[in-house]
Amino acid sequence: EVKRRLEELEKGIDLRHPSPGEVRRLRAVLVVEMIGTTQAHERLRELAKGDPAAETTRQARSAVARAETDRK
Repeated sequence: EVKRRLEELEKGIDLRHPSPGEVRRLRAVLVVEMIGTTQAHERLRELAKGDPAAETTRQARSAVARAETDRK
């Protein structure tokens, strides 16, 4: 039972390191979010429509959600 539970936990853990390209894309999302203009938010919304499995897409969705929360 313990072994099975550990194997299930391992499946949910991503132990890989992001590539330099991934790091650049994630930093770009952060910078666009920090810019905060209407055009920047539009770009984040475009990025958020990407591949749901992509980390850049997930980060863009989070940034859009934060921006919408801040506007309220």
